[in-house]
Amino acid sequence: YDFHFDYNNKSGSEFTEPDDHIGIHSTDLFTDAAVKRIQDHDKEHPLFLYVAYTAPHSPLEPQELMVTNRNSHIDDITRRRYGALVTHMDDGFGQIVSALQQSELYENSVIIFMSDNGAAKVESCWDYVGGSNAPYRDGKFTFFEGGIKSAAFVWSPWLSDSVRGTTNNALMHVVDVHACLLLLSKDKGTVTQMFQHGKVNDGEFHLYRALHGISSSRNTILHNIVTTSLPEDKNFKYCTATTPLLQNYGVIRHGKFKLFYGEIEQWCISDVIQSPCPELVKVNSTPALLFDLETDPYETVNVAGAYPGVVELLAGMIADFAKDAVTEWVA
Repeated sequence: YDFHFDYNNKSGSEFTEPDDHIGIHSTDLFTDAAVKRIQDHDKEHPLFLYVAYTAPHSPLEPQELMVTNRNSHIDDITRRRYGALVTHMDDGFGQIVSALQQSELYENSVIIFMSDNGAAKVESCWDYVGGSNAPYRDGKFTFFEGGIKSAAFVWSPWLSDSVRGTTNNALMHVVDVHACLLLLSKDKGTVTQMFQHGKVNDGEFHLYRALHGISSSRNTILHNIVTTSLPEDKNFKYCTATTPLLQNYGVIRHGKFKLFYGEIEQWCISDVIQSPCPELVKVNSTPALLFDLETDPYETVNVAGAYPGVVELLAGMIADFAKDAVTEWVA
């Protein structure tokens, strides 16, 4: 994480904290900086504001009043303190929305709220703070659904009544947010017209299509691909043991299927996951985990043996992606 205030610093030196910030919770610092940016903004120009709160995250250090006054209904103390971090972030988000309203920017805004990964679920690990991904399997640092699904929503006055307040279950990836923002950077008149009439010219703008109630054309996500192992000095201690140095494997979602394929045996029994993987099946002499997320969203049954053709298809897709992969490790 980069906590630097000295934005010209590119050396990776320690965080420099102004004296008047000492003793203020980091969540408040992020909120205050975002609110000030909104208040100082010239409304004649577009504004892109990216606010990346570090809460909820380890270390588990919420404001105590958030724990005792607003989360006392939670019995488990770890969950209660985690809840306090979420409450604090939620308050900050509310202040940002209020600043948009007071600055008369709210009615011309698109607000996207999302997370980067699921909660860490291995209790012996340094970043376990009591989060939950239930009912999905596992969590952070895995490519099971509990590690890669996260809560998210989009709000805008431009949304039509047909999609406002609805839940969209289309396949979506964080890169789709970038593509959507590129379209939203058009002038207000153009964007409003596109929202009202659903004029989407490029089928690759999946999130943009979803906001119009148009079916997303995305059916594939490459979750991860590794074509070579990391250098020994780039390995890291996650829990009580060293995470295996994996190489030559990939994880891909296509339609209703998700495939883990390659040298995954050691990872499947490592301490980064809560429980060992289902029994691996070898397809073309390569270990494989294949899940049918339509019938088994919690990834309990490996169906690679029942669908060897699907494994071969998805493995071929991984191989195609690997042709464009960067193989040189950049520190």
